[in-house]
Amino acid sequence: MKFSFVGLRRWWFGLSALMIGASIVALAVFGLRPSIDFVGGSLMEVAFVNATPSSADLTAALTEAGYESVTVQSSDANRSIIRLTSLTEEQHQAALETLKGKFGDLTEDKFDSIGPVIGNELRKSAFLGLVTTLV
Repeated sequence: MKFSFVGLRRWWFGLSALMIGASIVALAVFGLRPSIDFVGGSLMEVAFVNATPSSADLTAALTEAGYESVTVQSSDANRSIIRLTSLTEEQHQAALETLKGKFGDLTEDKFDSIGPVIGNELRKSAFLGLVTTLV
């Protein structure tokens, strides 16, 4: 059976243009959400002794405790990755206590905090690298 891809090139170009257009509209409507590397913030990776709570439960617990911009990503083996706005050490310890109080025993495997100044420098460097690559 013969199939003429070249004969249908206008259809393929149209499909490609439609997908590119939909991508541009999605970027305009939803925008890009840069990671904490670019905007600054804190990242905690925690492992729960018992079953891992759902991302919605973790987000709700931290939001109720007054933390902003909480994003939770489930990982493997009872682990969760939690991204928040920049935390001081006191806020960091309070967040851990909030999680322990709501969900039981846990261990913190990783905590990183990146300030907005470092994020701005990284954003400028990334943009410069992108422009250099395109030229």
